[in-house]
Amino acid sequence: MSYTGYRVYRGCGGLSSVDFTTIVGAASPGESSVEVSAAGHAPNATYTYVLRPVLDGRVTPDLSCAVEATFDAAGEWVGARPGPIIALTAATGPAGGIRLRWNYDDEGAAPAAAFAVYAGPDARVDTSGEAVVTVAATGRGEYAAELTWSDGQTGYVAVVARAADQTPGRPAIAGPIVADAAAPDALRVYAGGGF
Repeated sequence: MSYTGYRVYRGCGGLSSVDFTTIVGAASPGESSVEVSAAGHAPNATYTYVLRPVLDGRVTPDLSCAVEATFDAAGEWVGARPGPIIALTAATGPAGGIRLRWNYDDEGAAPAAAFAVYAGPDARVDTSGEAVVTVAATGRGEYAAELTWSDGQTGYVAVVARAADQTPGRPAIAGPIVADAAAPDALRVYAGGGF
C-alpha cells in the first residue's frame, strides 16, 4: 500500500457533527497545509475539521487529526486557543472557603497569560463576563485559587485559560459545591509526643 494524501472533512460543532460524505479539502503527499476558507464559516460558530489518510487511492476510516476552529461574529477565525485545564478539583475549606486546584499543559496550544475563575448557580457557568478571581499563568504546572462563599451557598465553578489577547480556551467546570462556614481547616497529621 502507498500513501497518496489526505482528505479533509468538517462539521459545525464537535467531532460527532463531522460530515464524512462531503470532502472540503485535500492534500497530496508533501503538502503541509490545506486551505479550507472557501468552504465558508457561519458567524459565532465552532467547526471541527478532520483529516483522513488516503492509501492507494482509497480514503481510510482512520482519523489522522481532528481540530476545532471557532469563528467570531464576522465569520473570522479567532485564532489559536490556550490548551484546556486539566484535573480541576474543588474542595470546601473553613469559613466558607472554596479551594480550587488544577493543572495546565500548554504544549501544542497558544500560551495562556492568565486563568479566569467564574462561579454560577448551575453547570452552565457563564464565562463571558468578569472573572471572580484571576490567576497569572507562568506556563505548564499546577495552579490554585480560593473563593469565599456565604454559608450554605451552592454552586459551580469554571476555570478558563485566556491568551494575552483574551482568547479563551475550553472551560473546566466543577460542582456542585456547598460552602460550609463551620467546616474545619484542612486535615493535619501530628507525629510524636505523648497522647
